[in-house]
Amino acid sequence: MERNDRNRYGRRAKKGGEVGVNGEWYEGGKFIANTDRPKGRPRRRGTGRMEIEPYKWEVPPAEGLVAIYPNISVGYFAYDREANKFGEIINEVALGYSHANDGADVAAHRVDLRDRYNAGERWMVAGTCERWNG
Repeated sequence: MERNDRNRYGRRAKKGGEVGVNGEWYEGGKFIANTDRPKGRPRRRGTGRMEIEPYKWEVPPAEGLVAIYPNISVGYFAYDREANKFGEIINEVALGYSHANDGADVAAHRVDLRDRYNAGERWMVAGTCERWNG
C-alpha cells in the first residue's frame, strides 16, 4: 500500500495490537476502527408483522399468535385469488409430510387450517403447527 492510500483505506493497528476508538482490541496490522461504533453490523429488528393474506401484513392481535396463511400457502392446496380461498388438495404427498411428525395427523391439521382460513380466521396459537414450534 502506498503512502497516499493510507487515509483512503483507513488506519491499521500498531505492531503488537492496540485499543481502537470504539474501545475494542485490534491485533497488530488489522484495520482499526475510526468511529466509536462497536464492531460488526448494527442489528435490525423485525417489525413483528406476518403475512395473513397474499401481500397483506399485520401484527398479531395478541402475543402467542401466528398467521395461518404461511402454513398453508406453500403448495398443498389450490388457491383462488378472486375469492381469497384455498380449495382442493393439489399435493397429497406434501400435505401429510412433516420432519416433526411424531404420530400427529399432519394432513388433517393442515386441512383444518385451510377450513379455518376459508371461514375468515387469520391467526392460530403458536406451537399448534410443526412449522411454528417455539
